[in-house]
Amino acid sequence: MQQPPSSPEITTLLYRMTAMEQDVTQLKAQLALYEPTRENDLKLQRINDTVQRIETELVRCKDKLETMSTTIAAQELSAIERDTQNKDSLNKIQIRVLWFVVSAIFLAVLSFIGVYLSHLF
Repeated sequence: MQQPPSSPEITTLLYRMTAMEQDVTQLKAQLALYEPTRENDLKLQRINDTVQRIETELVRCKDKLETMSTTIAAQELSAIERDTQNKDSLNKIQIRVLWFVVSAIFLAVLSFIGVYLSHLF
């Protein structure tokens, strides 16, 4: 049969139990600190992922903007060139019409002079 523990053994056991309780308390405190730290790490990782996605989106938007800018510049140049061609074409038509009108007036005046002179002689 076992003998009941003696007083020094009980004291030692009580001391060890108290030390173990303190160790468990410290472990709980460390675990409590670890959990928020782990949660913070996860939150920071999510934030980092979000920042990476935003950066990727910004690069894509910048590329699209540059492409659109180049396209718009090319369209503006072609519009200016088209306007210049239209003005040149319009100027040529106006000159032709003016020559036609001047020629018609000149021929009419010559015809009247010819008719007038033929009645005089």
